[in-house]
Amino acid sequence: MNNLLIISATNDNNLELSNKLHYFLEELDQPSTVVSLEDYKFPLFGSGQDADEASINKLVSQFLDVKGFIICAPEYNGGVPPVLSNAITWVTVKTKNWRDAFNGKYAIIATSSGGDGKRFLTAFR
Repeated sequence: MNNLLIISATNDNNLELSNKLHYFLEELDQPSTVVSLEDYKFPLFGSGQDADEASINKLVSQFLDVKGFIICAPEYNGGVPPVLSNAITWVTVKTKNWRDAFNGKYAIIATSSGGDGKRFLTAFR
């Protein structure tokens, strides 16, 4: 459990930012893994549909097996992108104790957004 999970909410600028951070950490001999949430096709939580078990189990395992997160997301309509809050909700309901995915772990929030991204940073913090 020495690695970091770099989570990109999108497959564009924030994925590019995530990959740059991954390569930077690699140069520092800090293991990290990049995951793009757009690659997961989770239904909206509460819609009555269940997430694909293999996909959600993979993401849950990634959350459980790291010492920290770097979360890269754009400001979306003045707040948090729905794909990010939806994925976190699925992770919390699919773990035995949702706190295991987050307690005692470090988190850094980053953004590549059309504006300054302050609203996302504030809302997500």
